[in-house]
Amino acid sequence: MIKCFFVIIFCSSVTFLHIYAIVAGADTTVARQSAPFFIKSDTNNTLLGFSSFKNGIFLEDSVTSTTFDGFFPVAGSLVLNGGTLHLAHDLTVEKPVKFGSGTINGNGFAITFPRNISTITLPTTGHTRLLNTVDEYTIQMLGYSVDWSHDNRFIALSGYGYATGKELQILEFDGSSIVKRAEYDVPEATYAYNVRWHPSDYYLALASYGSTYAFKVLYFDEHTYDLTLTDSANLQYVSSVAWSPNGDHVAVSRLYANSFDVFDITDGVLGAKYTGNFGELGYVLMNCLEWKDDDNIAIGFYLHNTMPAFQIFSFTGSSLNFSVGINNNSSERIYSINCLPETSFIAVGYLTGSQKLRVYEYNMNNATLIDVTDSFFGEFSAVYGVHWRNNGGFLAYTKPPSTNDYGVKVLKFDLENKKLVHVGGYKPSTVGWHQLHWTGNGDYLAVAAQQKITVLEFVDQPLVLKNAKLFFNSNVNVGGNIIIQGSCTFDCGGYSLDLSGGEVTVDKDANLIIEKGKIKGLSGEDLRCVDDTGVLTLRDVKWLQDDIVTFSHGAIRFSGDVVMSGNHMFVYQSSRTSTLLAKSSWKLDEGFTFSYDPIVLTSQSLLEFENKSSVLILNSSTLHTTVTGLQLTRGTLRVERDSYLSSEKEIIDEYLTIDEGIILGDGIQESNDMSIEILSNQMLRVLEGSLTYRNVDPSSWSMVGQTSILSIVSGARLALHQSINLGNGRARFQNNTVCAKADGKNIIGAIDVLGALVFRNL
Repeated sequence: MIKCFFVIIFCSSVTFLHIYAIVAGADTTVARQSAPFFIKSDTNNTLLGFSSFKNGIFLEDSVTSTTFDGFFPVAGSLVLNGGTLHLAHDLTVEKPVKFGSGTINGNGFAITFPRNISTITLPTTGHTRLLNTVDEYTIQMLGYSVDWSHDNRFIALSGYGYATGKELQILEFDGSSIVKRAEYDVPEATYAYNVRWHPSDYYLALASYGSTYAFKVLYFDEHTYDLTLTDSANLQYVSSVAWSPNGDHVAVSRLYANSFDVFDITDGVLGAKYTGNFGELGYVLMNCLEWKDDDNIAIGFYLHNTMPAFQIFSFTGSSLNFSVGINNNSSERIYSINCLPETSFIAVGYLTGSQKLRVYEYNMNNATLIDVTDSFFGEFSAVYGVHWRNNGGFLAYTKPPSTNDYGVKVLKFDLENKKLVHVGGYKPSTVGWHQLHWTGNGDYLAVAAQQKITVLEFVDQPLVLKNAKLFFNSNVNVGGNIIIQGSCTFDCGGYSLDLSGGEVTVDKDANLIIEKGKIKGLSGEDLRCVDDTGVLTLRDVKWLQDDIVTFSHGAIRFSGDVVMSGNHMFVYQSSRTSTLLAKSSWKLDEGFTFSYDPIVLTSQSLLEFENKSSVLILNSSTLHTTVTGLQLTRGTLRVERDSYLSSEKEIIDEYLTIDEGIILGDGIQESNDMSIEILSNQMLRVLEGSLTYRNVDPSSWSMVGQTSILSIVSGARLALHQSINLGNGRARFQNNTVCAKADGKNIIGAIDVLGALVFRNL
């Protein structure tokens, strides 16, 4: 009865809040928080005790940090935006959960992932890029429209040139800085609403607020930086312009009219004009006219009466015809539109209405236009500018500046599920009506505002995990670069960790334990240490390679039962010693090759076995070394299926050949013997180079039966510094082989000689 009473009181105190605060949540009552935004200027950002964060968390930028000190699970997008999430308590995440780039400092606490999901991606695909400021430039104008040239070199900016009287500016961006190259005064107007570059040349279409010749075409000389007027049309109050993708036509809308026009254009000279009728007067603002493709034009209205606010017109090459429209609500006003290239989707920004960011889908075949309701992002502030990135499905948009939110937001559009997800943002330092535009290659985003233009770089950033224990309850796909700092653990819980889409890097002085699962999709240096201070521990895992893997730095510790498989080579080039721990096995499975190739420190003993219970198993696999040679001591080498030993030789001249080979034991202490076990019906072949035997204890070589065979292949050598007792097994020498022996050392047991065998003294 007491327990029931407690639950009733507990639940009755639940509240639902939308918090933008330094401290989000409560430590006395249960509260559901909605997307807290943490700003960089506060040093006490905290996610508190009894609060439930179901809509993610958002950090302003890379210097922002917050602390999780709660008890309830977190869900939604963790938009770290390069900042840091500190854990003061174990964290449980629930689906849907998405991880962005930034740092999670676990402080030794655990992160437990959801069970009711088949696969989780970490970091989440599309969440690995951040907007970083490259340069800012004072423009002395109110920027209404911004566009990049086809070669991503020049920025065209139009607006109200209140300080200079120039309504158009051309800026050059070299990848690091912005420089003004040209400016233009529209003699008939004080406002230039919209400017667009030709898709493959340096022509510019310019819309201005003038009573005559408000539409102009100019040419920009990339060498002399001259702007030349090539043609104009005697239109009034032009608000938007748009080139067709092939550059053969240019569309023009007026601020308040019942129609819009399309012109033929060749080498900057206007030709025939075609008119599309709206049916009533409509008010079209800047950035509200777009070619969907060469045959369809999208247009959005700020003011309209009974006609749709958003319309599509088809263009036949000789006529414009209304195709379809949507949203007849005259109170909803469109401020910007943009089409996602090579898809059917169009983003629309509204100044009014309930959902101010929308995505529409246009089907050209049956002339339908639908509101993709699943894509509603829940943006309730006015949306000024929208622009799709040409690749990757990213949508950037601007909204009114706020202390507690981004002014520029970047969303990832899931084409299959038609959903928008918040992945990042930028908080401009200036106020004003921001417009924005991606470069054609998607590397940079230009944001124009009152008096300033900013170029942002859209770059991949890692997810940094520091001193955290991750418990996975599903398969995990690595979707970007994960950097490990301090001591971290990946407990796979019997599931797979797939690195085919990303990489994991163990940082300086860091240690990563991967345990209880399968590591797959491995190739190159997908899993690596940044230097020789890093340590990777594999504990009870299956390792599956898709290609050659190189391990260049750091150390590996093999613990429990570790299996490496895949018909590929693992190249060990580190100068650090790796260790097979006691009571542990390391199996090289069928077709797998381990190649010992230290490239800085030419040591033969960088594979360490703690004792005889440290077992290296060859299961139809190859143990290979370069000319450096490999010495194995203290552990056990077991041949479960026919396997191979191979070592490279270097011929200096006819008298000198470097042939270090694979060495068993050290010839001094029995405790350093490398025990050998060849199971019944199995063969260990020495394919190339030498097998050098230095074990002191005669019982260290074990062959189960007469069908256990040591085979020396043609051109290879067996070097005996100690006698070898084959027991029930046998040694088989192919044609043209060598048996080199120290004084008094022999092979004890059965020998098959199948050709020329040369005996030599050591």
